[in-house]
Amino acid sequence: MADIIRERTKRIIQHNQRSDVRRAPPKRPNDFSGSRYYASFNESILDDNTYTGTAGEDVVFPPAIAHYLLVEIGFGSVTSYITTGASTFGSFANANTDINGLVGGDWEIIARYTTEPTTIREAIRGMEAQAPFTTWRSTLDNKMKCEVYKETPDSHDRFTDFTGAAYSWSYKEDMIEGSVRVTMSPLEEIINEVHVKHALYAPSGEYTRDAWVGPSGSDNGSGTADENGAGDRKDQASESVTQFGIKRAITVSADQIYLPAVAVALRNKMFDRFHRPRILVTFDTWGRATTMDLNMVTSLANDLTDFCQVPKYPYGGAAVEWNDIEFYVRLKSLFNDNGRIRHRVTLEEIPQVL
Repeated sequence: MADIIRERTKRIIQHNQRSDVRRAPPKRPNDFSGSRYYASFNESILDDNTYTGTAGEDVVFPPAIAHYLLVEIGFGSVTSYITTGASTFGSFANANTDINGLVGGDWEIIARYTTEPTTIREAIRGMEAQAPFTTWRSTLDNKMKCEVYKETPDSHDRFTDFTGAAYSWSYKEDMIEGSVRVTMSPLEEIINEVHVKHALYAPSGEYTRDAWVGPSGSDNGSGTADENGAGDRKDQASESVTQFGIKRAITVSADQIYLPAVAVALRNKMFDRFHRPRILVTFDTWGRATTMDLNMVTSLANDLTDFCQVPKYPYGGAAVEWNDIEFYVRLKSLFNDNGRIRHRVTLEEIPQVL
């Protein structure tokens, strides 16, 4: 029997290696694109109070659509895999409130994926490219989480110690000697002119509005300059070009956005975060970082001054200390150090709106 199996295996290998053998094309993923997706699942997608917090509400907010995709398709209506609690870190419910608060109403989008069949992850990533939020599976509880990028975090966004108090990392007590690095984000990441093209016109396939800001002016998407006052984003853009000698513009082709208020909010978020370098702090530590998750907010104790002063820009001559700055957790990894678990953390400054 063994000889027969070996002979058959040999013939199969030889057959597969022949140049004239045609293999079947790989199976295409399920197509959740465009109207086919909306027609196939719950018709117009009116909420039952699961995704938006309001029964009968249209599911049009990016975090709510992501929540819907994950539950109804990704996890087969198993809601326990999603973080949804009120005032809870990574909650999709909080994310809806946060993103709508940026426009003083509803951050409405048209989610259309019409060019290629797409996976759930690709669909969500497409929305994340046109809205200031992110989703990920947490390594702490294996649940999907969602956070909106904001300059003023809530208390539930913060990394806490075992007593529940917001924690500041000490250079002398928490950081492993020789592991600390204080740098700035690369100059190549600077963006001092942002265009958000939106309101796609169906017959021509062209965008009819552009919400933008840069050194030469601004537009709120309706033909009105809205950032031309002293110290506004136009002046900040000019200062960015002068300080760093880099003029870099980016254009977002926002096929999902049709409201000027939404386009302006996205424009402002992108400009405020990227028009200057951000402070990056990387260090290794031990078990205290076990309960730290990506996108949590944390701070540093002032004893870091013993290693490095706070970089002067963009604070001018103002006296700024380390504990005046808040950081997002951007990277976290762990590795074995002679049988002990060592955590490596990278923090990114949250720039304040000037």
